[in-house]
Amino acid sequence: MIDGGEREICGVSKDNNLFCRPVDGSKNWRHISAGFTHVTASGPYDIFAISTGNKLYRCLKPCIGQWIEVGHDHINSIAQCDATANALFGIDAGQSIWRKVLAICETEHIDTAYCSRSR
Repeated sequence: MIDGGEREICGVSKDNNLFCRPVDGSKNWRHISAGFTHVTASGPYDIFAISTGNKLYRCLKPCIGQWIEVGHDHINSIAQCDATANALFGIDAGQSIWRKVLAICETEHIDTAYCSRSR
């Protein structure tokens, strides 16, 4: 599975390893982490990935593997996700679609605990 944003493209291999590289191909693929089944790199500030245990994680770009688990009130198991500039959308194991507003560290400083841990 593969997904890209304006500057970076990321993919998950068949053995659940996550890799990223610049969209322009100027650098080689770099290994970020293991243990993921899905990735979305389309948002401008974060990469989101779903673990083999169906948990959702967030890593500030450029991601070097410092993942923070993303909790959500009614979600037990994540099947798929995608991000925009200010929201994360997902489908849970029950096929319910949900939306989570994202804190944007660079401009709003809403989620300061996340922003300070991720730098």
